[in-house]
Amino acid sequence: LICLCNAIVLQRVWAWGQTQKDNLQLAARASVVVVACVIVAAFVYFFPILSAWPLTWEAWHARMWMPTWVIGPYG
Repeated sequence: LICLCNAIVLQRVWAWGQTQKDNLQLAARASVVVVACVIVAAFVYFFPILSAWPLTWEAWHARMWMPTWVIGPYG
């Protein structure tokens, strides 16, 4: 659901940019590209957690951004 919502919003921003002048069109395209890159980077960063790959405790804790996410010897 989150992937679908992201795709719809990015598509609408891209389409909105098509109807604007050059500066806003460039800004809309750039924002879509930046957000898409951030989404891909976040997926790659959290993929070891999502796929249950073996991680060191340090690597696992680096991916636990909120204190309530941490369960283990360092929590």
